[in-house]
Amino acid sequence: ERDMVDAIIALPTDLFYNTGIATYIWLVTNRKDAEDSGKVRLIDATARWAPMRKSLGSKRRELTDADISAVVNLYLDHERDATVKVFAPSDFGFRKVFIERPLRLDVDLRESEPGRFRNASAVDEYCLWMQQQFGTDVADQLKDVTDDVTAHVEDEEGLSLLRATEGAAKADLAAAEKACRRIQSSLLDAEMWAERRALTGLLRSLRTAGKQTEWMDYNVFLEALERHAKAH
Repeated sequence: ERDMVDAIIALPTDLFYNTGIATYIWLVTNRKDAEDSGKVRLIDATARWAPMRKSLGSKRRELTDADISAVVNLYLDHERDATVKVFAPSDFGFRKVFIERPLRLDVDLRESEPGRFRNASAVDEYCLWMQQQFGTDVADQLKDVTDDVTAHVEDEEGLSLLRATEGAAKADLAAAEKACRRIQSSLLDAEMWAERRALTGLLRSLRTAGKQTEWMDYNVFLEALERHAKAH
């Protein structure tokens, strides 16, 4: 409303550890040049990135010096190309609208391999790795595999590389350590393994009993699962 936004730069995704969300740089000033008054430049830099040789969690991309220079030139020199759009501040008006609707998630009970369902989470993937590495009875030997599991999680989540990187940001290290502790806590929890074993058995039983592998309505799936659990 006060015409203080000079430009908004859209950065590539996967630039930061532990999040792949889109990131934007807002350039704000109360000293706009006359030619920029009443204008907001949008600069699309989402395609300006290079892959990292080694990922750090969700951080898989980086801006090269050439990418940074190109974006800076677009801004400082008022250059125009297909990645630059100019709008009036009034174009960014909005209204709040609240929409309430039932949760609609699909469920697929097919297994690409034993225990790997299509809807598997990151922790599920670690559980499968543990079973492949230490055997299907790994839940009975959690104390014996603690060190190996910890090392694997820290490698996969990028913590080992961060620790070996000189000048690594403390915030990135803290985030990586927190993520690893959360994952390790789940993987080394005997109750979690018991629940996982019971749930996997129940899902397979439901699939076999009903001859159905897919549900397009999550609420219908939950009802079917609850009925099957009570019956068995």
